[in-house]
Amino acid sequence: MALRFGMRVLDATLTTFSSLKVQIRLENTGTEAIEIPTPDDITGALSIAVYYPGGKLLRSMNGFTMQSMQSSARVDAAYDLAPIEPGEPWRWTLDLAKYHYTLPEGEFEVEGIFEYPPLNVYLRSDRRSIRVSAPKLRAIQAFEDNPVLDRLELLMNVGSNGSGACYLRQHTGRPLAADYCEAIQIPPGGTAFCATANFYQTASFDPVAKRWLVWTDGADLRAIELRSGVPTGGERRAPLPEQRTPLRSAYYTEDDRLFVFLRAGSGEIECWELAPLLFERAFAHTLSAGRAEDALVRADSEAIHIVVPARGLIYERLSLSGDLLGSRRLFRNRMKPCLWQFDAVERLALAVFQDAPHGRAAEICSHDFRTGARRSLALDTLGLRSPIREWSVVQDRRGRFHILVSTTQNRLYYFRDGKGPILVAAGEERFLPMVIARGGLFLGCYRKAFGYRFLTLSHASYQPKFVQFEEAP
Repeated sequence: MALRFGMRVLDATLTTFSSLKVQIRLENTGTEAIEIPTPDDITGALSIAVYYPGGKLLRSMNGFTMQSMQSSARVDAAYDLAPIEPGEPWRWTLDLAKYHYTLPEGEFEVEGIFEYPPLNVYLRSDRRSIRVSAPKLRAIQAFEDNPVLDRLELLMNVGSNGSGACYLRQHTGRPLAADYCEAIQIPPGGTAFCATANFYQTASFDPVAKRWLVWTDGADLRAIELRSGVPTGGERRAPLPEQRTPLRSAYYTEDDRLFVFLRAGSGEIECWELAPLLFERAFAHTLSAGRAEDALVRADSEAIHIVVPARGLIYERLSLSGDLLGSRRLFRNRMKPCLWQFDAVERLALAVFQDAPHGRAAEICSHDFRTGARRSLALDTLGLRSPIREWSVVQDRRGRFHILVSTTQNRLYYFRDGKGPILVAAGEERFLPMVIARGGLFLGCYRKAFGYRFLTLSHASYQPKFVQFEEAP
């Protein structure tokens, strides 16, 4: 069988947040056409193996791992075949973000393997060396803005010692591997945030791929357009008005109007339109209670939603032009708020209150705007001995609370409706925990040597265990 196979690593210097990309070349050097798996094949015909320096396998990535890490459906084992003609070369590029987690910190060797047993084809490339560094994760933003297409996007701000970058990663409903994970350089010390779409449509996947990334650059407010995490060249920039601070919330419309929310020195929440040739205030809003710097603002096609803690949680609904449509107190609580959030897709508000810093009592409250259902769960800080440092809580569609907390002893625990705990990870001062509980349970956390990953539980044994997707060193 006259086939020549090779692999080239496009960037041998990676981070725990960036994806490995390789270029594959397959050429028929014989005199007859051969029917073999194509570049679009999603079986195990092409595998990319990663080895520790001593030769032990870390992981093998192929179409099967891509299917299993992005979907809970049955794996499709059928080959996608096509003839490769004599002298014909096939060249294609793989972004391995789609196939597995990003790589852990360390030095590794990468090898390509192409095999097709029906024709006794088994080819290996030369091994290539790569190095993966582990920058510090400073902040993370998660957002979903489409109730039809199940997508989760993470914006991760990383760097220290004067360096700065962010990574935009898009997941499907099963957030293990990713559709893409791209790096965007930002000024040192800057913190970026993404504008969400206030509309949805099903004519194409184009709105899912588009984002506006917003950040402050000195005295200016900047925004760049991204497609699948890559800058398109579209940029908007304007001086930030005096005594204004971004609230890290923005949205864009179907006709590409970009609106950013600012906190004014007077305490008002202001909405400004950032256009190619102008930056002007659309409206200002004074909260009925609470502080503007604590407000969480979300927008959809119908309204602007604001939740803010103030002896409980206040909800205010504005028209897109800023008119007050309604204001109400969702929860009344005298304990200190430590988490408050509003899911514009599920129309769910949730807050956690804790008798901090020395008390042990805590309460989780939720309000479903679609059904009017309310739920609260009183806790004795989950029975943990050490104080809680970080909270992440979501409510699934059956009404259960899924809770992920880190403690001052640098441990991360999972509870369901207060029952547990299950130890998830240990050793980090900040895990930046995140729970996803739609179409499955996924627990996200930062670990310096691994970057940011979502884990999933296996209930095959009596005690739930975390599924491991790679070999230990």
